[in-house]
Amino acid sequence: LPGIAYAQVGPAVFLSYFLGGLCALIGTLATIELATAMPLAGGIYYYTERSLGPLAGTVSGILNWAAISLKTAFAIYGLSIMMVQFSGGRISFLWWSCGITVFFLGVNLIGTKVAAWAQIVMVVLLLAVMFGFIGGLAPEFTGSRFRPLLFDGKGVSDIVYVAAFVFVAFGGLLDVASVSEEVKNPRRNLPLGMIAAIVAVTLLYTGVLITLVSVMPGEELARSATPLADAARMYFGNWGFWVLNFGAIMAFVTTANAGIMAAARFPLALSRDKLIPGIFSRVYGKKALPLPSLLVTGTAIVIALFLDLERLVEAASTVIMLSFVLTNLSVIILRESELQNYRPSFRVPWYPLVPLVGMLSFTWLIVQMGLGSVQISLAIIAFSVLLYFSFGRKV
Repeated sequence: LPGIAYAQVGPAVFLSYFLGGLCALIGTLATIELATAMPLAGGIYYYTERSLGPLAGTVSGILNWAAISLKTAFAIYGLSIMMVQFSGGRISFLWWSCGITVFFLGVNLIGTKVAAWAQIVMVVLLLAVMFGFIGGLAPEFTGSRFRPLLFDGKGVSDIVYVAAFVFVAFGGLLDVASVSEEVKNPRRNLPLGMIAAIVAVTLLYTGVLITLVSVMPGEELARSATPLADAARMYFGNWGFWVLNFGAIMAFVTTANAGIMAAARFPLALSRDKLIPGIFSRVYGKKALPLPSLLVTGTAIVIALFLDLERLVEAASTVIMLSFVLTNLSVIILRESELQNYRPSFRVPWYPLVPLVGMLSFTWLIVQMGLGSVQISLAIIAFSVLLYFSFGRKV
């Protein structure tokens, strides 16, 4: 995404990523409060369903399932493009994308514990590559490439638009809440892990973007589909190019692996509450794997891969932001209801200011994305309402 984002706003692209991270932090605080009160599979769906009712819960569940599925499709899209290049085009994008999706479904069918351990190893390798990129290119910093900070005719609204466009980069936070039922000591570990994650990721993104803009000519950055690898090749030769490509593969793999694991929990949760067909609540084997939910999630991901890249990113970012709107609203409803059994171990600070700012911020970002994002939101909401009136009203 950095090349696409740079072409739209200029060197100020690092501000867009920082703004996106700041908004993600606000949304995450609400998610943490709800997750520590109800650490259940399906995460955000449960919070909305318990606070706003089954119809809103169905909308929230489908939104979050779509958000994580689209983010996962984005990762598989990128990985498939790389595999097409590495294979010299002998195997088509379609075959790579379908094969990779089936592979990650298989990893998750082995069990959550195996998938989690694989995730840890790959994330450590990815972080090593990213910090190596920043540290290795820091001596080459060129401040002149930040002047002017914005392209001609661009302003603050363009920085905000790009922040909304790249918000898919922060969507992994939804994964954590959706598998909170499987987290050890969630009332302690969820707040620590999620806050540390969003702060670290925001600083890492910002540092990588500042480094990238400072070392790479703007014209080349704007048209590059692999900007980090291209920048590494400019200064370190082919070995740098391949190390950064390895980092990109780790990024795509970890996103896809965690995404399928998390997305499958939403049909499971919706089906448990009889809001969608009961088949999706079935689990199999000693590890209680949600096989039907995994299969429908994999199918949705394959369908999403037929979108063009920018449309896919726009769709993913939109539904992720809309899910955060519902999360902040749920916090307000549950707090004002004064329920005795609502006892989160973490509470959003400066209530109600922070949840209100969160709702307004994400609504603003969605509007900045334009008519297409609004249409995507309405389509998913309409589909959710149709599901509810087809199945939920029978309960």
